[in-house]
Amino acid sequence: ASDTSRGTLDCLRSHSRALGFRPACAARVASLTRTEMSDSRLMLLGGQLSHCREEAAQLCPNETAASKSLPVAKRYTGLMQCLQAKHAKLPEGACRVKVRSSLRVLAYFPTANSPLLAECRDQFTAYCGAPDGVDVMEDDALLRCLREHRALFTGGCRAKVMSIERMAHNEMDFNAEVSEACAVELRTQCRGVDSRQQLSCLERMGEVRAAKLAPTCSRVLQGFKERAA
Repeated sequence: ASDTSRGTLDCLRSHSRALGFRPACAARVASLTRTEMSDSRLMLLGGQLSHCREEAAQLCPNETAASKSLPVAKRYTGLMQCLQAKHAKLPEGACRVKVRSSLRVLAYFPTANSPLLAECRDQFTAYCGAPDGVDVMEDDALLRCLREHRALFTGGCRAKVMSIERMAHNEMDFNAEVSEACAVELRTQCRGVDSRQQLSCLERMGEVRAAKLAPTCSRVLQGFKERAA
């Protein structure tokens, strides 16, 4: 995994939804993402963890100790998941940037989110229309199911789903639904606005007649606001 190829994959991931890639290309990007997120050796090569040694020792001591006895392919998975869960406590710097980047990937590609799938597999199969199992679902379908059926999820699965919803409400970086529908508005009218303020930026645009939102953006934004209320 060279820096060039990894940079290309990151670029494709960041644009695959908003630009509407061909199905075969989008599927390939999703497949490569699942592979990357399932093998912690690739996380290590990508630098997600090399920048987080001090933070991991402080915030995730148990996971740091346990990682030493795990197989190489899984050695850093628990550690990264701990850092993701505690991302709000990370100080500004390279580690925080890398961990937030990994969280954004999971927000846009939920089929690569192994903790979510492990907790919700049976419920996703029951409620999300995947008769052959959640492993065959596409990210768009799973994201739609998370939105439309979140009231049906229970237990640990509901906790995971609501955590994702809260992140999407707090920061546009983690909101695949609105980011895709309002890509033009975010790129033009809200350009340079902090991720935590972009939702407010879009809402203000909708209130100003001269900066009317496109119909799709307006509809999706309204639906998101109603769920968050």
